Amino acid sequence: MRLTAKQIALHDDQRDLGAAGRAALVRAFGRLFPAAGRVLDAGGGTGWAVPLLEAAGLTAVLADLSADMLAAAATDTPRVRGDLTALPFAGGGFDGVHASYAIQNVPDWTAAICECVRVLRPDGVAVVAWGGPSPDPMVRDVSAFYFAQLGQWAGTAGQRQGLSSTAAGAAQVERAGCVAIAPVTITGAQTRTLRQLVVRMATNPFRGDPPADLARTARATTLAWAAKRYGDLDRPRTVEVAHVLYGYRRL
Repeated sequence: MRLTAKQIALHDDQRDLGAAGRAALVRAFGRLFPAAGRVLDAGGGTGWAVPLLEAAGLTAVLADLSADMLAAAATDTPRVRGDLTALPFAGGGFDGVHASYAIQNVPDWTAAICECVRVLRPDGVAVVAWGGPSPDPMVRDVSAFYFAQLGQWAGTAGQRQGLSSTAAGAAQVERAGCVAIAPVTITGAQTRTLRQLVVRMATNPFRGDPPADLARTARATTLAWAAKRYGDLDRPRTVEVAHVLYGYRRL
């Protein structure tokens, strides 16, 4: 899949937790991962999490399948192009694995989980953000309306192949040889217009794969519905965001 600069920018924008949220995420990384450990940012896109991992005292290596994402990474970010279902690393080579909103984008998500566990050393920690409904009621409402328009084309590649819930993913991680540790929830806020929210949903290539004509219709229909329900599409609004980190320790 080729990605445009706009898609990449919107992809990273979705992960913005604000300054306080980013600081909380650094603290969480410091608590969850082994101190001064070597961490694989698996499916890490442009490496948005790499400076946060490094701020927590960790050494990060970025891996992603998308050449476009890797090309957009900071020039000093260590990176490897690799498929999550066949990571180009020896077994047990990392103290930690960070997989944020990545595994659910892989059709063979069970293989991706097994690979993330394989490269962990014994007692190493995998930290996974599986994703889920927004904590913001308006965003949940608009998202539900938009994706309902997509019908069978809605959902990530993993969701369409049986990754139906966080529990389903966690069960596979445990079958692969890990035990769950307490999750950490990071909260924050973004300032967005309704139009920006809808465009972000419609431009995200990972959350649906509709035909072009359906995508255009769904976007236009959702904008009209949102304007009628919530008013001015271009008024800045504060929306809640949350980033839930699920930890798993390798046995």
